[in-house]
Amino acid sequence: MISLISNYKVHILLFLYLISLSIVMLMPFDFDFSIIKNNAKWLETRNGIQFHQKGKIISKNNTHGLYQMLTKGDGLTIELWVKPYKTFQHGPARIISYSIDPYLRNFTLAQSKDELVIRLRTETTDPNGINPHVEVSSIFEANKIYHIMVTYNFVRECVFINGKKRVCEGILEGNFSNWDSSFKLVIGNEASGNRPWLGEIYYAAIYDKALSSKEIQKKYETGLYEIEDLNECTDISDSIPAVCYLFNEKNGNTVIDTGRSSYKINLHIPYNLYAIDAILNTWSLKYIQNEIYKRKVDIAYHLFAFIPLGFLLHRLIKFRFRTIFIILILGLPISLGFEILQFFTSRESSIIEALANVFGLSFGIVIDKYIR
Repeated sequence: MISLISNYKVHILLFLYLISLSIVMLMPFDFDFSIIKNNAKWLETRNGIQFHQKGKIISKNNTHGLYQMLTKGDGLTIELWVKPYKTFQHGPARIISYSIDPYLRNFTLAQSKDELVIRLRTETTDPNGINPHVEVSSIFEANKIYHIMVTYNFVRECVFINGKKRVCEGILEGNFSNWDSSFKLVIGNEASGNRPWLGEIYYAAIYDKALSSKEIQKKYETGLYEIEDLNECTDISDSIPAVCYLFNEKNGNTVIDTGRSSYKINLHIPYNLYAIDAILNTWSLKYIQNEIYKRKVDIAYHLFAFIPLGFLLHRLIKFRFRTIFIILILGLPISLGFEILQFFTSRESSIIEALANVFGLSFGIVIDKYIR
């Protein structure tokens, strides 16, 4: 039923092209298959979660309640008590992120070496929350505890470290009307699992308003004496967090949201990190549109990379019925295989890129079918 053309040149070309495609898709070959295990662990001697190796904590259910509160609120404040294990962390390494992959987010607080990187998406930024965004240098030292608070009142974005104002910039404008409610709330990593942060987190809270300097100073002083065993989300001047995590469960795979929102955003500690999670992410139409907008160069690259493969497979295989269908069945596992393997490197995995591969394969088939 299926026969291979005896033309050895096509076989050689196909073999060489598959090797070339593997090099292009998988460079720099920095595979790390240990990422399959989630290394987010409860601390034994105090409240908190440690990330001694790659891991993540992620919202299991939808975050629409948080999205509604923040998009209809009077601003934003993000509060963290954390301890980084080392200063040489890059990516930047995500401490807390409301996002879906390395390119699309509502907000992110991250570490890049000793810098605190804040990416906050508004009407004036791109979908990645950059251009413009704020970076604060000389913040982190290894194994030192920090109280971090970032505020935004739709006019100015301010950063407070250990109760002291470090930066207050007016580079951002606009509200959160371009946010995406399908994104995940993640701690210790990106939703796709390839921007890990190493350290400990003891407290995380998100407010739907910009807290004042006085409130921030009081929260720092209160937390400073209770950080060993915080047992409630601190109420400062009626500013109760929309979501709040105390990390005092000590065991299990759920971090309870104790904030004031009636839509609790509990976080899940998955046992394993699966490559397929990074590829699928979400099927939200808005997410797909945003990813296409952001990744148009990468998508074009993947599409054109698979055109020769479709061309060569169509020239190689003869089949009486539905040749194109058979070739697509052969090409789809190749496409998915590359995307899954990319998850274990510093490259990105995406269902959109996998689909672009299939479209490129189809174009290659059409080119060979009609050129002859």
